[in-house]
Amino acid sequence: MDFEQIEAMFYELRVDSSPSAYHGFLCGRIAAGAATIDELVALSSDWLTLDEERAAAADDPLRDLIAVVVEGVSDNGFSFQLLLPSEELPLAERLSATGEWCGAFLSGVGEGLGGAFNVTEEGREALEDLAAIAQVSTDLQGDDDEERDYVELCEYIRVAVQLLYDDLRGSDQPPAPTIH
Repeated sequence: MDFEQIEAMFYELRVDSSPSAYHGFLCGRIAAGAATIDELVALSSDWLTLDEERAAAADDPLRDLIAVVVEGVSDNGFSFQLLLPSEELPLAERLSATGEWCGAFLSGVGEGLGGAFNVTEEGREALEDLAAIAQVSTDLQGDDDEERDYVELCEYIRVAVQLLYDDLRGSDQPPAPTIH
């Protein structure tokens, strides 16, 4: 599922959240060690504030999306990609969605881990950087470097998420949810 498909699903379900924020939250929960697809579906329904009827309608699409996200985040081949609006949209909108993604990722990690947790120095720096990115300003100068900088920012976030996934799921964590 791509951004536009999830946006259409959210519209049909009357979900008041962006696909980017939801994807960030989901990735954070996966990095924190949510154990099963069923748990992730239930957490997603709660996070999206779906009533029973809308949760039932969203069950299969959420399972499909969650399976793809689990596979991407847990892939050591770095196939993981952020779910962000199309590059056809203005940079300010994409930058805002990127900030939402980072904030929701941190929320997912925090909710998944609850109390104190240990990360490497690189993991701590990545968390701090993601927190700073979540506060991103969309005041742009209009120069040609901004698009290149944005691409580099997204690549940094992608690598930071992979680092945090490995950090937070150390050897004492259960494996990523199995997809059947």
